[in-house]
Amino acid sequence: MNPTCALIFPPLWYYASLPPDLSYTAGALIAAGIDTFCWDLSAGLNHHLLGKHPAFAALRSPNTYSDLATIQGATSQLEAKSDAIGRPFGAEYGTRGLTLGGLDPTHLPSITRVGLNSFRNPALPFLKDQAQEVVATNPPLIAIACVHPEQLVFAPLFGRLLRLAGYEGLLVLYGCLEDVLSPQDLAPDLMGKPRHLLFDDFDGVILGEAETALVELCSRSGHDLSGIPNFLWREQPHRTPLPHREDLKAHPGPDFSWARPEHYPYPQPVIDLRLGRGCTWGRCAFCAIQAHHPGYRSGSVEAVGEGMARAHEALGSTMFRLRDELLTPVQLRRLADVVATLPFPAHWMARMRFQPGLTREILEHAASTGLSELWMGLESAVPRVRNLMGKGVEQDVVERLIDDVFNAGIRLRLLCIVGFPGERVDEAEQTGEFLARYIDKITLFSLTPFQLMRYSPMVAHPGRYGLLPVPSPHPSHERLLFQLPVASSTQNEVEEVYERLVM
Repeated sequence: MNPTCALIFPPLWYYASLPPDLSYTAGALIAAGIDTFCWDLSAGLNHHLLGKHPAFAALRSPNTYSDLATIQGATSQLEAKSDAIGRPFGAEYGTRGLTLGGLDPTHLPSITRVGLNSFRNPALPFLKDQAQEVVATNPPLIAIACVHPEQLVFAPLFGRLLRLAGYEGLLVLYGCLEDVLSPQDLAPDLMGKPRHLLFDDFDGVILGEAETALVELCSRSGHDLSGIPNFLWREQPHRTPLPHREDLKAHPGPDFSWARPEHYPYPQPVIDLRLGRGCTWGRCAFCAIQAHHPGYRSGSVEAVGEGMARAHEALGSTMFRLRDELLTPVQLRRLADVVATLPFPAHWMARMRFQPGLTREILEHAASTGLSELWMGLESAVPRVRNLMGKGVEQDVVERLIDDVFNAGIRLRLLCIVGFPGERVDEAEQTGEFLARYIDKITLFSLTPFQLMRYSPMVAHPGRYGLLPVPSPHPSHERLLFQLPVASSTQNEVEEVYERLVM
């Protein structure tokens, strides 16, 4: 009999696509001879609460997407319905997030107290039912992903529900294939004294890439768990795990056999794929990605094409998102060459840096193969602020690429940060003015308040950035911090600018 593992993706991720931490992890485990079962509870929760609404059915119909007003109408109806569901619980619920009222998401006792309160958590009945369903399969190993801030609430909460449902096997936390957070960010608290409260329910935490660690955990189920790569065992929480990086050239690729297409609000599921791990730039002062994946490694562009073909065969999918933190211009060109050979028309998006080597010719070639959207990190429209950040891009390159992307017929989403330490009020205002000037060539933009990621390079140099540490109100063995509370000399003034810009 093969060993068995269950992979859980908790609520509530703000994307409605198939998460790589399920598909790629499952692919590796299945290739290793492990029977693997996956639960996407993020998509499952939305389907459970909203799936019977006519607007959900409308978003699953191809006919809806022929008219922008119809799409917007269905989306607005779902948001109104989700808001009505959350309001009696004092919760903020939308299709892209669930925030429980009166809960401190950095404090594990608060998470447990509020999360298990049936008057405060609209997701609780669904999560209880799913915990019982998972336990009924009796897997020796259950791994719960934690790659998004709201999963800091629902990952430990679901772990507690599994234990309350009678689960006695191995329970671990994992995840590193998204760009916001990873259990690695929690390591300073998890490895402290006294023993962290997370280990009351979890046997350990995978700090880094998970495939090899999970395979070894399956082979050692119920035995000594020391020495497993990247694995922080609760019996040895102060011992730094042996580091390990996966061989991406040998990775078997994603598996999609677990997906339930009816749970996703699209005609066919949108598929997230990865070419590499880590960041091809890796120098931004605010970013912690280099801690999640030290150094950059690339798989093959052919493997990405195979993943697209596999998803199309299994699910009929034609929409793909490259979730690499950044593709290089060479990678974009080579990937476009591969996509052009697929026997079906693919639509895909990617994330890129503003850089001189990204030419109009490359963009036009990629667009001809179905590249429909680029996400690009502008962060600030002011060169001085970008230099503080370590972005490494000149203003003329930024402006040229906005024009080139638009002229190639590719949608452009710009990502911006407001309130980076050292940014002046007038500089934050200049970013708003820049976005207004180019608004006809930008499809979407996001303005995010600065957050100090725990493993970002600037944490090691607080004086250089004028950072003023703010102590956490919670002891280390009770908290789940992936970002650090901080103040800066211009924080209040820039926050006022942020409020004006988002309005």
